[in-house]
Amino acid sequence: MKFLKSISVLSLITLSNVIQASYISINETTCLKVKGNNGKLKPVECELHKASQFVLGDDDKLCLTDDAKNCLSRDGSKLVFSTAESIHVEVVFNEGCGCLYPANHTHWYYSYNMENKMFVMHGDNKMLNTGVVDGLWKNGDKCWTTKLGTKKDFTKITRQKCRSEKVNQKQWNKTQSWKFVDGKISTSDDQYCVAWNGKSKVGSSLCSKHYTDFVVTDSSIYLKNNPDMCLTDLSGSIGLAIGKCLTKIKLVDFSRYTVFKPAHITYSQVGNVARIGNVGSYSWSAKFGAILFYKHNWNYYTLKMIKTEKYTNFGVATPDVSRFTLGWGGDLGYDKTGLACFSGGGYKRIYNRLGGSRLDNYTTQEYKAGSTVKVIKTDTYVEFRCSSCGDTLIWKHIFKTGDATNLYPALDVYYHGDSYEMVVY
Repeated sequence: MKFLKSISVLSLITLSNVIQASYISINETTCLKVKGNNGKLKPVECELHKASQFVLGDDDKLCLTDDAKNCLSRDGSKLVFSTAESIHVEVVFNEGCGCLYPANHTHWYYSYNMENKMFVMHGDNKMLNTGVVDGLWKNGDKCWTTKLGTKKDFTKITRQKCRSEKVNQKQWNKTQSWKFVDGKISTSDDQYCVAWNGKSKVGSSLCSKHYTDFVVTDSSIYLKNNPDMCLTDLSGSIGLAIGKCLTKIKLVDFSRYTVFKPAHITYSQVGNVARIGNVGSYSWSAKFGAILFYKHNWNYYTLKMIKTEKYTNFGVATPDVSRFTLGWGGDLGYDKTGLACFSGGGYKRIYNRLGGSRLDNYTTQEYKAGSTVKVIKTDTYVEFRCSSCGDTLIWKHIFKTGDATNLYPALDVYYHGDSYEMVVY
């Protein structure tokens, strides 16, 4: 298996955890099913027995799990699943998901065409970067640029060589400095906004005259009033346009998770129950540890506290893997980025480090051996509940602007002999 570009720390997920009985997803809830003999792909819910399951083998062929001869192939200009000669596929890991690329084509990617129900290939220049880096709105090695001082309704926004803001303003009266705020894409001085005339033109206009509301996600920028239409790059001097949204398809294992932990934190699986323990030494420097359960599509988990010597700390964390694998990374929510409920030794705290700075709150009781808790995560909030206390609410955090939301089940395990049982749903 070959990998493209740089691989983030999340590529530590073992390949077998990603490619066995995997689904092809086009968003968080929608996967693909191979339909009929024509090899087309129908969008269905990402559930067992609904979506097709695939395997990406060491020969870089993407095939149906239950039909190893039915693989991704080319039928003229179409990409389908068939018994014809297979196409080789490569994977790039991004936030735990494997984005599919044609082998040896670093500037192309596979997307799914909803209308024709098949794979299509597109160049990376069609997908806009959706963030500003060092004040610049980049597209590949170029930066989006527009003129200043114009009173035209729609001034072109084109890709040009990235320059410092000082050079732009001094020599060309241009800017490459942008910001995304509340759906409005504007120059850093708030004077000019990205606007669409509803037909063919997309450009910059005085914000006081025209602007268009967009929704900015990690993978696309789409119209707030029409999620199927995205801001796209027509390349060259033509600049920006509004076109049909294209979704990079991903190979995702929805049924399993990957565990990150140091050696002295033990983990075993019995049915769907994860048993967690601590076999570290009794010296302070070696006894504390933590565990992170990385699962792409989880809704909640339950945690039963079997034995706890003094402290407990459960919650959710970002996948900062080194904090969990390279010794003690500090308390969850206090040092490690996340949200956690900390108990023991008189402490009854909620540690919140989702937004950078730590925010502490208080709970009404300690949670220790004999307690069972439940942690729920949605797109808008994280909630802690005490199942052994009559399903009472411990704490609810509603996400705020700037909060980390790529959160996964996590637990600090402090002392030798501490043990827990967790089930992730």
